[in-house]
Amino acid sequence: ANYLIVVPTVVTYSEKLGADPSLSSAIVGMTPFATIFSTVLYSYWTSFSFRIPLLFAALLNVVGNSIYAMGYPCNSMTFVLLGRLLSGLGSCRPINRRYIADAYSTAERTAASAHFVAVGSFGMALGPFLGSVLHRIAEHSTSPYWQVENAPGWAMAFVWLIYSIFHVLFFVDPPKEDEEETVKKEDAKVAAVPRAKQVTTDGNTTNGEKQPLLAGRQQQQQDTSSVADSSVDSFEVRVPIWKNAAVMVNFFIYFIEKLLMECVSSSTSILTYYYFEWPGSWAGYYLSFLCLLVLPVNLLVAYLSKTYEDREMMIFMQGVTIVGCLVILRYGPTYYIEQYLIGSLMIVVFSNMVEGPNMSLLSKTIPKSWRKGFLNVGLLATEAATLGRTAGDAFLALCGAGGLEHQLNLTFGSMVIVTMFTMWLTYRYYDSLVPTEDKTL
Repeated sequence: ANYLIVVPTVVTYSEKLGADPSLSSAIVGMTPFATIFSTVLYSYWTSFSFRIPLLFAALLNVVGNSIYAMGYPCNSMTFVLLGRLLSGLGSCRPINRRYIADAYSTAERTAASAHFVAVGSFGMALGPFLGSVLHRIAEHSTSPYWQVENAPGWAMAFVWLIYSIFHVLFFVDPPKEDEEETVKKEDAKVAAVPRAKQVTTDGNTTNGEKQPLLAGRQQQQQDTSSVADSSVDSFEVRVPIWKNAAVMVNFFIYFIEKLLMECVSSSTSILTYYYFEWPGSWAGYYLSFLCLLVLPVNLLVAYLSKTYEDREMMIFMQGVTIVGCLVILRYGPTYYIEQYLIGSLMIVVFSNMVEGPNMSLLSKTIPKSWRKGFLNVGLLATEAATLGRTAGDAFLALCGAGGLEHQLNLTFGSMVIVTMFTMWLTYRYYDSLVPTEDKTL
């Protein structure tokens, strides 16, 4: 919500401060740009604590949103950009991902991740919706401190302040790893006591000299499995991650998917205002609708995953995304609203559908040594997504520098080429895009 709440009003904010409307994508892009650096900081900081980094991030959002809101009465674009930069430095996403990885067991982690994605999707839809509602509330205000453009900043500053208070009062860090190891050792000692001396059915005792045949076979199976796992681990260690084709292809696809999504979300208010003269509230409602589609789309992907492989779904969805990019382009002097709505919907829906099998395949192909620790897959995935968003905003601003009349075709015409390249990569390395345990060593 904090990220997309400014989208419905960012175009008019730029105009009222005397800047070109195309600069609005740069304002939005300041947040993911700052997240690139804060992600590394939080990944290291959360090795020691979650309570302090979360509070620090929340306070950065309070300050950042307040400075963003003060940009209007101070007539300062610098305040607007600085406010969004601080909000990006206060991004909690890497902290939340690390918390799920550290505080939840393997069995609980899938459900926790699903809840995290669901709440994030709801926030994506809620942000533009709240921005549109605030647009209606503040449109008749005469105070420079409460206008349509800066109302989202004050609203989010208040929300983050309330969160900070509740965080201080109720949040408790999960047990440290050394505490958990101590508990496990104590449990192991307790469990070892009855095994040391067991009583048989005839009243005799045994120290484990004789074991049932079935237990011996189970032990042999476990030993065989351990040897196979160690072979996979040694193979993964020999191959550096940057030479792992499956992992690098998945990271690149994830980067492009986020870049494309950012181009759609950041350009919605600009393009609908230029071509259809939509007010910011209408653009916000439409963007909320698009973001709400993420939830049913992910449920559909989960259902299809029972029948189709990840790589099969990725190729099909990339193909439909290309069609969406072709549909949204302007081919003549008249640009129809139905064309924009259908094209943008196809891009958002099917590029979001790519993310599910893409992340699933990444988790199955990433070497085990990269699944935990400071430089882990969560950090790398967050950086890839953040770089994609930042590149999307920068590219959007570049395409709009020559005039808004060229921004649509330059942006999505280029996305046709880029998405075709990712589809070719998926096809080129199709045989490598399988789970590690399915590969023949």
